Order: sequence, then structure tokens, then C-alpha cells
Amino acid sequence: MEAKPRGMNPLQAKLTAMLLAGVLLGLTIANLVHTPPEVSKSERRRLAALPRFASVSSGKLRLNDSFAEDFEAFAQDSFVGRDAMRALKAYAQYNALRLLDNNGLYAVDGSLARLSAFDAASAARAIAKINKVIARLPDGAKVYMAAIPDKGHYLARGTAYPDGGFGALEAVIRENLAGASYISLGDALGRDSYYAGDLHWKQTALSPVLAALGFAMGFAADEDFEGKELYPFYGAYFGQYALPLPGETLACLTNDALANARVKLLDTKTLGMIDSVMYDESLFFSVDPYSVYLSGPQPIVTIENPAASTDRQLYLFRDSFASSLAPLLAGEYAKITLIDLRYISADALFKLIEFDANADALFLYGSLILNDSALLLVG
Repeated sequence: MEAKPRGMNPLQAKLTAMLLAGVLLGLTIANLVHTPPEVSKSERRRLAALPRFASVSSGKLRLNDSFAEDFEAFAQDSFVGRDAMRALKAYAQYNALRLLDNNGLYAVDGSLARLSAFDAASAARAIAKINKVIARLPDGAKVYMAAIPDKGHYLARGTAYPDGGFGALEAVIRENLAGASYISLGDALGRDSYYAGDLHWKQTALSPVLAALGFAMGFAADEDFEGKELYPFYGAYFGQYALPLPGETLACLTNDALANARVKLLDTKTLGMIDSVMYDESLFFSVDPYSVYLSGPQPIVTIENPAASTDRQLYLFRDSFASSLAPLLAGEYAKITLIDLRYISADALFKLIEFDANADALFLYGSLILNDSALLLVG
């Protein structure tokens, strides 16, 4: 006679049900009393807020058609112990399921990079936008461009991960760039030039970059710097990766020539320039610690250095990488104007700035920006 499988006895079933109910009740109470932060520092983004079920407009009650979808996003973002759950998921992805990435990030020897596919059409559109800006610069300006490889270009070598197609990107630039000389930085950088937990390069690793730019643009950059170290630095990829990584050291390099340099930022309300600093250490423990350099994302920043070795000017069209590079160029230029076309349109820019015909202009962008041409506000 075939034996029947044994199930839980009534007492075990009752205890199991009580335990499950207790866990659900405990989590419900915990989430009701839990006040989630507005911003997730680990993920570097604003968390979803509790949506309104309805609102009153023009004296009429209007239901929120997307309430269910918005509430689901809020519930996921505000769940108690969310970071721990994210870490558990990441651990399972890598160790139990043996997947090669988590949240679009992969690790090689403790350094993180984002999976990315090269978009030739978008890169061509980005260069077309840059060409439009170049065409509006004065005829006498000496114009250059350089692209910064994504860290994956170096990390992916010898692995199964895609390298992001930096070689193909350079080919698109050389084919489409008009009115500017291209400076290749591929050999001036390497996997150790970047922070392990961030996409950005280290300021202390930029001597070869300065040499490559100086050779093409006609200056010999000062390499006599001393640095102040800030620790621990946790980069943009740190929280997204969701698994523990060691902190790193962020250096702020300076010298006597830079000590008296004057830094100003565009006040987007008054459209005037206001005083700032080269390194704002108060931002080190903000959502984006890399904002220490020139106060992070800004439409326009100027650096004036009365102790510069020349009276030359430089217009630096840039993304966040240039925030840490520009201070190292200040010894060679009496004035550097940094312009971020992600935060100011080209039309607004040319209304605010009268460009010097004898200045240099450098378009310096990371490959991730060039791969997403919509970010550049050029019509």
C-alpha cells in the first residue's frame, strides 16, 4: 500500500500562519511609522513621493489616473530596509544566479563600469550639434575637441563585457567634426585613471591628459601641485551596485599660482556671475561628492588667474569630467570659461557671452554624453 505524504499537523499549520501574519503585520506597522528620506544618497536620486488620490482644480474634483502606478513606485522607494533588500538582491544576482551584472553595472577586479552600447547615429547627432556651436565662434578662435573614454573601454579588455565602442566613436568624430582639431586621449588614460566606484577620472591621474592637450594646444602644463585628500569618497556607482565597496580618496590639487585664482558661477536667476571657490569641501558629503570640484553641475563657471603664465583665454565646453581638469589648466590661461550645454542652451549662451576671437576653445566630453546627443541643448 502506497504511503501518503505527511503534511503539517494542525499545530504546525497554525504556528506557521501566525508567524506569517506576524511578519506581515510587523512590516505593515514598520512601513506606516517609517519616514523615508526625500533623496536616496546611495542611488543619487529623488525617491518617489506619496501620490494624491485626487485633486481639486477649478472647483472640480479630479481623480489621479496614474495613482496606482505612482503608489507602486512610492511603495517600492519607501519600503523599510530597502537598501538591505537591494544588497540581498545584488548578492543573489552575482552569487546564486551567477549573473554578470546588477542594475546594469559590472565589476572587474573591484572596479565598476556601466554596460553601454555604442549608438553611432546619436554620436553623429552630437557632433552635428557641436559643429553648430563651432560655426558661431569667432573666426580667429583656435578650436579643439577631445573625447574621454568610458572606464569600460579599459575594464572590458580580455573579458566578455562590451567595451562601449570608443574606437567606433572616435571614427564618427573624425569623419563628422568640422572646424576643429581632434585630440585623442585614448592612450593618455587607463583603467587605474578612474575611481573604482565612480565613472569619473581621478584628478591625480591627469598628467598624461594635460600632456596630450598641451602638445596639441601649445602649452606646457604645470605639474607642480600639492593635494588635500578627502576620505571616504563613494562614487555614483557605489550605491547603484548595492554591494559594499571600500571608500576611496578624493584629492584636490592646488599650488601657489592657483591659490589666488578667482572662481565665479552663473546665477541663473539674475544671470550675473557670483563668487565661488575652486574646491567646495562642504559638498563632499552631499548626494554627489564629486561636486567638490567647481561646485559640480553649473551652466557657466569662470576661473580667472592673475598669476597665469600667459594672457590667453580658454572656452571649455564640457561635462562633469572637466570640473576636476580645469583647475589644472588655470596656470596656463588667464581666464577659463567652462560651459555646460546640458544646463544652458546654445542660443542663451551666445546672448550672455561675447566670445574673444583670439581665445582657444576646447570641446571635452565623456563618451557617455556623446552617446546621448539629446543631452546637449543645441537646436
